[in-house]
Amino acid sequence: MGCHIPDSPGLDLFWCLRREFPNIDIMLLTAAKETNTVEEALHGGVLDYLIKPVEPKRFTDTFKRYRSRKVLLSSKSELSQDDLDRILFGIEIQQAPALTSDGLPKGIDRLTLERIENVLLQCSKEGITAADAGEAAGVSRSTARRYLEYLVFIEKVKAKLHYGDVGRPERTYIKL
Repeated sequence: MGCHIPDSPGLDLFWCLRREFPNIDIMLLTAAKETNTVEEALHGGVLDYLIKPVEPKRFTDTFKRYRSRKVLLSSKSELSQDDLDRILFGIEIQQAPALTSDGLPKGIDRLTLERIENVLLQCSKEGITAADAGEAAGVSRSTARRYLEYLVFIEKVKAKLHYGDVGRPERTYIKL
């Protein structure tokens, strides 16, 4: 690879990286603040452009937005306009769940998730309640509900309210 920093004027290194590795994510941290330089970097697809000196909060926010984007893109097969707004404009960046080493949000274990998904595969087209899913998977109702709500969030499951005769409506979960 012929990309290097010394004696590399302007955005030469950026364009070299873009050519050599077209699919990598690039954030620039630079003292360059000329409009034409910023515009060229934006046209080249930088995820963020930070002008030195950078405030610590701004630096942290950049990585929160980046992490939120990666979580969202890896958790869904299709995106809604709200999802794209989160990615493009950083809306709700603080709501990105903390991830474990296997890429799942904290509090979601892969084996338990698979158990809940297997229960969903075996239930009727009318769906299943968190209590019934918990009983079938051998976990508590609250644990089952947490996993079912995660599956709703990643759009593998749909939730609907089921109104009984007396008491509160109950959420029923249906595999998509």
